[in-house]
Amino acid sequence: MRGGWVVGLAGKTLGAALPRRPRARPLATWLRRLGWVLLVLGLAGIVAGPALAATGTKARRHQDTQAEGQDEGKKMKKSNAKAGKSDPEQSDKKDKKGKDRKEKGGKAEKAKKGKRAKDKQGKKGKKDKGERTAKKGKGKGQKGGSIRSEAESEPEPKGRRSETIERAGEAGATAATAAEITAALAHTPPPPEGGKGGPAARPGPAATGPGPTAGPTQAVIPAIPATAGAYGNGTPIPGGGPGGGKVPPPPVLNARAYLLVDYESGAEIAEKNAEERIEPASLTKLMTLYVVAQEIAAGRLQFKDTVRVSEAAAKTGGSKMFLQAGTEVSVHELLQGLAIVSGNDAGVALAERVGGGNAAAFVARMNEEAARLGMAASHFANPTGLPDPGNYTTARDLSRLARALIHDHPEIYKLFAIKELSYNRVAQPNRNRLLWTLTGADGIKTGHTDAAGYCLVGSARVGEMRLISVLMGAATDQQRSTESQTLLEYGFRNYETYRIYEAGRVVTEARIWQGTQQKVALGLTEPLILTIPRSQYEDLQANVELAKRLIAPVEKGRRYGVLRVRLYGKDLRIIPLVAMDSVTAGTVVGRTVDGLRLLLDFTGATDEQPTQPQSQP
Repeated sequence: MRGGWVVGLAGKTLGAALPRRPRARPLATWLRRLGWVLLVLGLAGIVAGPALAATGTKARRHQDTQAEGQDEGKKMKKSNAKAGKSDPEQSDKKDKKGKDRKEKGGKAEKAKKGKRAKDKQGKKGKKDKGERTAKKGKGKGQKGGSIRSEAESEPEPKGRRSETIERAGEAGATAATAAEITAALAHTPPPPEGGKGGPAARPGPAATGPGPTAGPTQAVIPAIPATAGAYGNGTPIPGGGPGGGKVPPPPVLNARAYLLVDYESGAEIAEKNAEERIEPASLTKLMTLYVVAQEIAAGRLQFKDTVRVSEAAAKTGGSKMFLQAGTEVSVHELLQGLAIVSGNDAGVALAERVGGGNAAAFVARMNEEAARLGMAASHFANPTGLPDPGNYTTARDLSRLARALIHDHPEIYKLFAIKELSYNRVAQPNRNRLLWTLTGADGIKTGHTDAAGYCLVGSARVGEMRLISVLMGAATDQQRSTESQTLLEYGFRNYETYRIYEAGRVVTEARIWQGTQQKVALGLTEPLILTIPRSQYEDLQANVELAKRLIAPVEKGRRYGVLRVRLYGKDLRIIPLVAMDSVTAGTVVGRTVDGLRLLLDFTGATDEQPTQPQSQP
């Protein structure tokens, strides 16, 4: 058994050394497998051999001792039997001597008991005397410590005090280690100034996070103020509305479709027919602005560049900024006319400039950007939104576009907050009434055609929380404004947004087998931002779900688990956990030891094959 590892290593080497020919491959494979088996058995023999040998030696010694005892017993029985038969008088004398010894022992025991009774009486007398002395001293006003009880006055048995101290020390060490482990798993950042988290100007929960403590599969959610940053995917909020019963249900609005989302988290707070295809009208200009902004960001266009207005642009019907054909107008002025007064003439002029004189080329760019942003249910036929069967979108797609515009081009987004534009001696107000009626409103765009009805994409920021509303198919201009304001106010009144983890944050560590190291850090590639009903932060639950066995090599950036955040038993967010570093395969000996431990199930894992999650999309 001990030499098995030598034979196994030789077999494995021989199997690897065989020529890689089709006929030799089966033999080489079986030799390598046999080599691994013998190698494992040999190592097991080396490890378990000494223990088994020691156990066998002890057993043999025990058997020898028992045999010797049995032999001695047989000899004594034989000698006693012989003595009894030869001299019965001597046995009678022995019985008499035994009785005398018992009588003497009884007398000695009685003497000892009497002595113990006298000692107890003496101690009791001393104790009574001490109590009388103490009372007497107390009556005379003497100062001193309190009289100890009888149990305290007894001397502690030798060795008990040191043993108690050692146990106390061990208990303290265990508690400290548990606290360190909990802190390491929690990754809880230090509390911000003031000891509170949550959005600015709104008191949040304590910075220690919610109730659950850290565990092998549990992550602690710290309280961190929401800040502007990247945006995530749109998801409905469990607990909101009739489903959770924790907040009032969303309002029922007089519109064909609407949607309310949080800008940072993308969480959907309220919706109706958000996937219904509807003509976008002048909301199309949001995509026109986005494409032009992309050109400016790429350096192919500048605000100060001028555009010669064509006859086609100047004659475009509908709302306009009153451009004159043949004039030179700056890109910045055209963007103002597009964002503030919804000028169709400005949209055509910009499309011709970016498209190289061809508005159709610009429209193709619009649809390319729509596909890139995930607006799968949208299509654009012109840069203005004038009626065309090829123009259609949904409330959800428009929310994606609005969030992208705010995030990617914040400087251009500021144009939507301007309340009036004067150009060519004509002053026109911004058609978005929210700029006057809703605190924090700074955008975005209105639209109207007979087929689409009155539409409005609105946005407002209160404190550090920004919401975006999309309303389509209202009956009147006034109705689209009041209904949009009702929707936004509902969101601010009942919800709040928290930035929990930043991108790149390490959330937990996972055990690695057969690698150069035993653990690897797992973290996030995107920030974790949550929008939840107010005053329900402490009800959040976060759990880490990992593959049952992670076997090296481990690839940096590859997904090996998920962080699942739940509220009221429903999934709020499921975000991938990726390896923050790479781990290569370990040495032959290390892999063999880990393989043996996995084979014998020392890890507590199941017999299922190791799970290797797919790469993160």
